[in-house]
Amino acid sequence: MIKKIDSYLAEHFPRLGINKKREIKRLLFEIAKRDKVEINAIIDKKISSFEQIKTLLLKKRYRITYKTHKKDSFYLPVLNISKDLQLKPGKIEYAPTNIYIEKKSLKSELTERAIKLFPSANREIIENIRDYSKSYNYTLKDYAQRQNNLFIIHENYDFFKKCPCTKSVVRCGYHVLNLGFGCPFECSYCFLQEYQNFPGIALPSNIDDFLNILEGRLKNFKGLWRMGSGEFSDSLALDNISEYSKKIVPFFSKYPNAYFEFKTKSSDIKNLLNIKPVKNIIVSWSVNPQIVADGNEFYSANIQERINSAVECADAGYGIGFHFDPIIYYKGWEKDYARTIKAIFSKISPDKIHWISLGTLRFNPELKKIIENRFPSSKILDEELIIDFDGKMRYPDYLRTNIYLRMTKFLQDAGLSTEKIYLCMESSAIWKKIDLKLNKNWHQ
Repeated sequence: MIKKIDSYLAEHFPRLGINKKREIKRLLFEIAKRDKVEINAIIDKKISSFEQIKTLLLKKRYRITYKTHKKDSFYLPVLNISKDLQLKPGKIEYAPTNIYIEKKSLKSELTERAIKLFPSANREIIENIRDYSKSYNYTLKDYAQRQNNLFIIHENYDFFKKCPCTKSVVRCGYHVLNLGFGCPFECSYCFLQEYQNFPGIALPSNIDDFLNILEGRLKNFKGLWRMGSGEFSDSLALDNISEYSKKIVPFFSKYPNAYFEFKTKSSDIKNLLNIKPVKNIIVSWSVNPQIVADGNEFYSANIQERINSAVECADAGYGIGFHFDPIIYYKGWEKDYARTIKAIFSKISPDKIHWISLGTLRFNPELKKIIENRFPSSKILDEELIIDFDGKMRYPDYLRTNIYLRMTKFLQDAGLSTEKIYLCMESSAIWKKIDLKLNKNWHQ
């Protein structure tokens, strides 16, 4: 398609400058991909000026938001697609071919366990991951190969912090325990594709240090604290290696005023089921309709497997959560999401669920180019995503509002109290439109 666009522009608009050609090329590509039309059927040949061409294409590409948003709301980056970056998904079992061990982690339980689990993996001792990363010429190609490299590290700094919300959003008071960096799953919308800068997955060997620091904060804490481990990695995808859950669950049994959340797309709950459950341990699953997961969430458990795992954890005595985040908009989305919610509540009683978050698709503009390179068949970029109040690409306000209203109604109809529903990284204006109030018990 790109070659056809280049030929078309060379023939019909040879005098366009570099930046003007970039914008027209981008718009033609996105319209042709979404609408499945030929390039020469998009532009009226009678139009000759750049402004006329761009206006026509913007109206066709952004049929609704063109009328309500300024032109700089539409992100039109250079179109540069490489087949070498395209993901070739399939079923995988995580088994690194290389294990890099920081010197301070050599005698750790995690190192011993990893060597036993992956005896054929090459092993290399390094001083520290930061120096290793600085000497490595990391590219996006390395991101696709990160499953090959396991780094066992001794974390000295980034133990515990507030969830890094973007500006102008309502904060829910969440805190993050940074247990690991990198995820074996492949989700088209994942921010790690843009954010990660080293070629592998890192697991800290000194979890006791994390818990000791946390204990110092919790001992004299009054009120209710909410935290979890799912920011830079999936909380359970590698729990068979890390076995973090075996230490986290007993630790939080001493602090009933602190909720700890395992946030996951995995169905690996073996360790959790072999530990005495604690009520303030919440196991939560990110969920979408299966049609969305099939096209955007590779290597993870399917939606029914996630629901079944939630049932097992609930029956065992754990608290349960779900995250409809990111909610993907497309024609027919309402029926699919309503069906998914029905599937959840047909198996799990609302009183077993501690919270459900709602968050629509959003990402930094640069991720757009990565998604179209790595996931060319994904349709999540076809809708009208604009640069919004926080500099991220989002659906326009009216659409987000409608999505949240419909989702809240589906959850209420299933018997869930709105006190258990919150919006993730949304503006106060949207909160007011949905008429949701943040549970103040979570906001510490």
